[in-house]
Amino acid sequence: MSNPIINNNETQICQICFKQYKKYLCPRCNLQYCSKTCYQSKKHKCAEVFFKENFMNLLKGEKVTDTSKNKVLKILKRLEETSYDLEYTQESDSEDELSNRFSELNLDKLSFNVIWNKLNEKEREQFNNLLKNQKELNSKLDEIIIPWKPWWEYMQKENEKNKIEKSILIKDIEKINQNSKINSSENNIMNNNINYPILNGEIQKLNKSTIFLGYNLIDIIMSYVYVTRYFNGEMHNYINEACEIIWNLTTILEDELQYNFNNIEEILEAKTINCQKNQVINSIEQNIMIIKDTINIMNYRKSILLVLSDMVELFKNYQTMMKEEKKKKKLKKDNNDYINITIKKSFKTEKKLYYYLCYVNSEEILTNDLLSILTQNLELKNNELNVIKKDISKNKEKYDKIKEKNIINKNNKRVLIEEL
Repeated sequence: MSNPIINNNETQICQICFKQYKKYLCPRCNLQYCSKTCYQSKKHKCAEVFFKENFMNLLKGEKVTDTSKNKVLKILKRLEETSYDLEYTQESDSEDELSNRFSELNLDKLSFNVIWNKLNEKEREQFNNLLKNQKELNSKLDEIIIPWKPWWEYMQKENEKNKIEKSILIKDIEKINQNSKINSSENNIMNNNINYPILNGEIQKLNKSTIFLGYNLIDIIMSYVYVTRYFNGEMHNYINEACEIIWNLTTILEDELQYNFNNIEEILEAKTINCQKNQVINSIEQNIMIIKDTINIMNYRKSILLVLSDMVELFKNYQTMMKEEKKKKKLKKDNNDYINITIKKSFKTEKKLYYYLCYVNSEEILTNDLLSILTQNLELKNNELNVIKKDISKNKEKYDKIKEKNIINKNNKRVLIEEL
């Protein structure tokens, strides 16, 4: 006798609870049901009876036909698939319920406490477990992975340890050049197996310089620091990208541009404009880190020489790479205009960097006193930016608290309106 609830839409309704639309089909009796609860209900016993009959026949030693065996295997397979579908559906249902709960809220503007109060006990427990597992994973990774540090930090520690003077004497450079035209095996690996840049073996001294280029030098070093950190010291593996970023960051190395910075503010302003123009990430935290790195480099003349030597080598390699690309394109009869322009630009940049290399090497022109003044200016600017950063963080905390109160007040007003 048919159930009175089931009408013409019988195929659409769960045949166990008669409340929800059917989602699944029993693999044996073709009963339509809506959920795992209904499937496991006492009203649905066909699967249990079927397996019990076959199991008892096996115990009695009665022969089970191949057809029955295949049928059992098919049913087991369908049951496994059905069980997976049920679990997946329950998870998706819980995700839908969670998304509906937060659909009208702006998570970017809510505080942690407001979001936390929206979660149920099970969700909070899952979050804590994930957090705990993540902390354990991070602690294990910290033991295994050694964070990358730039070479100038190691050099600074080494110099402090050995009490080396801030500037390197020209005689020392000449000795290095005479001993081995820069033996890469000795020069590339110093203490602690750190890969330092190779000092250029063709450094000369300038007879005179009518223009003070100290702030231009700082601009170039800042660009080098950014690129080195961006590629975690592997910029020679990404020559094309590294050179393009340097060109985007500094106007000093442009082809025809002849400009001279007069203070740190002008450098930072130009950096900000170039970052916005070329869509390069820029922030106060980043500026503080770059200035700190630049101070470490400016403290030692040898570090400055290594920076400029590394940049000269980088643009030399870029020219070599583009010339090889040009040869390949000649075989393919492609247009080489872009490659020719890039080669010329790289060559001019290399020559400019070499000039700055000789400029730094000339202690009579760029004296230790001038380097100290430049370093002091950087330190003053760094302190100023740190003060600004603290003020911003304090104001942000105040703003977040006021924002949180406003959100809570709005939510309370909505509740009152709903009650009314």
